[in-house]
Amino acid sequence: MFGVSFVSYVAISGQVMEKVVKEAREHPDEQVVGVLLGGQSGGTITIEDAATGAAESNSTHATLTGDSIAKIADDIINKRIRGSIVGWYHSHVRGGVFMSETDVETQLKLQQFSPLVTALVIDSKTGKSGFFRADSKTKGAIPIPPQNVRAEIAAPTPVTPPFGQAMYPQAPAPTPPVTVSTRTILLVVLLITLAVTAGIIALAYYRGPGTVSNLAIKHTPPKGPFRIGNTITFDANVTGTDLKNVTLAYRIIERTPAGDLRVGDLIKVPMLLKAAGKDTYSYTIPSSEISGVYVNYYISAFDGSDNVVRSDVYNLSVGDFDWTLDRTDEVIVTRTIAGEVRLDLLPFNNFDLPVAIRVGSPGPPAGVSIRTPSPVVPGEQPAVLRITATGDADIVRRYDVTIEAVYSPGGAVQFIRPITLVLTVTDFSFDIQPRYNEVKPDHEAPPYTLTLTVNDGFRAPNAFKVSITGLEKLEDKISWRLELVEYKVDDQGTAKFNYNLVFKVESGAKKDLYLFTVKISATTTGGTISHDISNVQLKII
Repeated sequence: MFGVSFVSYVAISGQVMEKVVKEAREHPDEQVVGVLLGGQSGGTITIEDAATGAAESNSTHATLTGDSIAKIADDIINKRIRGSIVGWYHSHVRGGVFMSETDVETQLKLQQFSPLVTALVIDSKTGKSGFFRADSKTKGAIPIPPQNVRAEIAAPTPVTPPFGQAMYPQAPAPTPPVTVSTRTILLVVLLITLAVTAGIIALAYYRGPGTVSNLAIKHTPPKGPFRIGNTITFDANVTGTDLKNVTLAYRIIERTPAGDLRVGDLIKVPMLLKAAGKDTYSYTIPSSEISGVYVNYYISAFDGSDNVVRSDVYNLSVGDFDWTLDRTDEVIVTRTIAGEVRLDLLPFNNFDLPVAIRVGSPGPPAGVSIRTPSPVVPGEQPAVLRITATGDADIVRRYDVTIEAVYSPGGAVQFIRPITLVLTVTDFSFDIQPRYNEVKPDHEAPPYTLTLTVNDGFRAPNAFKVSITGLEKLEDKISWRLELVEYKVDDQGTAKFNYNLVFKVESGAKKDLYLFTVKISATTTGGTISHDISNVQLKII
């Protein structure tokens, strides 16, 4: 089997996307189907054209006619259509943008034949679309993240991964656009047709292998709203002679931490009679399993002659939530100055219940406290964290703190959405040496060495301010200045400034021992912070 994992991006012409979406919207009650054409360069599939033709279709299946197949093949061979076959597209009349079992089977067959094939699914009601591949191991659909898809007005160009780095594994070396042979084109077109026709074949099979069956399913999808952690009950009225069993088949579609959709395994469970002598069968999915944003399902029934009937495939929206920080890099907190961080809770599928906010593990460093708000309803207001650090809190750089949003629908079930808060606790400090000096009138005292240490992460828009108090009795008989001697930054990002603090004493100054205080202050975004050293001595002799 050819691998497809290295094909990570899709670039599609805006005109082509508009064309296929328009085609789907113009046929809201029947499926449309066609092929996508273009090429591959490196890790990007480029779609430059789409081809379709007369088709036999209804709300559940579509297949191109033989004449349409022949025309598409002839157009490709004679280069009236640009590119090689790189995918297929079809619309869904109901159920939204997803891959049904038949779709997945089609995609898997095509991937075995060609590593280029990508499926484009369009909701004919809304015009929404999505690109998919399939996992041969799990037999599930793999949505291509929207950020990996680009539609352009001009001819599409390969998508460049952010920051020049591959987000997914790439091929060992860039490959030139793939050219597919005439025989391959014909086979792929035929395979697409046969695979899409599988919907018809499957439907015939479900109605029985050549025997008369009176199996019938009447089912109305359960009414929401549905939320994570709630049970969902499915009822179906099933009739038929020699009924053997009734089965509910469902998948849970979840959001990944990256915001993509992940399709779970297909789970099949027996539905049981609600009451003896009746025709209503039921099954309830436990609350612990409802952990995603969609439930995709169908119901099937079997009789003793191996006849099978299946309902439509349905898609239920499930309310869920996620959240995001208003800062993507780090939160800087200066000791003794309180800071605030906003976290926006995002509702999905109309989720509207309170969510608790708490500090998880690992928690903040020593000396740092985080005050969390009362429960917040996603989408209504942000969650504001108030962070304070004491004067002796640990100085840390990019320290990971876990903040959790917790939804408890009842019982033992909890849904926890963690987010990492990258925290830096910073400050500055200084020292003066020596603490005693002597000076004669009309002279300069030997310099004091003032060492200013600024920890990594400290942000002060304006310069540090130095003030000296305690020498007021000398009035205009004394003055001072700072002279920068040395500046350096160590491996931890800590900056050190060495200054000479020089006093000049004028004639007539009273001889005495004077005690003074040096204060250094800086204004940060959260407020002003200052440190001082007192009882520094200067004796006039």
